[in-house]
Amino acid sequence: MSNVKILLGNHEYMMLEAADFDKSTSDLVRVFEAQDRWYDNYGLDTFEILAKLPKTEQREIFDYLHSLPLNIDIEVNGIKYRLVHGSPVENFAEYGSKYESETEFAVWHKWKEGDAIPDGYTIIFGHTPTRKFKSTNPLCIWYGENAIGIDCGSGFPVPPPFYMEKGRLACLRLDDMKEFYSED
Repeated sequence: MSNVKILLGNHEYMMLEAADFDKSTSDLVRVFEAQDRWYDNYGLDTFEILAKLPKTEQREIFDYLHSLPLNIDIEVNGIKYRLVHGSPVENFAEYGSKYESETEFAVWHKWKEGDAIPDGYTIIFGHTPTRKFKSTNPLCIWYGENAIGIDCGSGFPVPPPFYMEKGRLACLRLDDMKEFYSED
């Protein structure tokens, strides 16, 4: 779809680590750990489908995922937004000491209130459920100072009461800031 842009997220990153590795790698323990992590995060179904595809189609999928950006900058109604999955790449130098790369940081770091925001931008981030910032049921989009959180728990595995809040998919239309949410 020409009007859709996709960021690399932690699930795509897990897939690449687990399934698109150099077959001559000597660090098989790392590969097995990556596969376990991916399977533990619902990747086994994807792996089974991927394994049935011809190698050329698998390569096309991997190449596409490798091409995905970590940040997307857009301007709407005079406001500059930086769209990120977990955290802006430029925050790696300040907060990324436990990560091996900028990519790993950008997809895994959970943005926290008080984390740096690139000058002149409002960041819109996922990956950190909005319940970290406010308590609502169901979860809804969170607005902070130059930051907007849109992870409303659509990936929560079970409904309340295990999770206190009901998770749902959120979408924010930047033209008019209208919020959209998935239904049950």
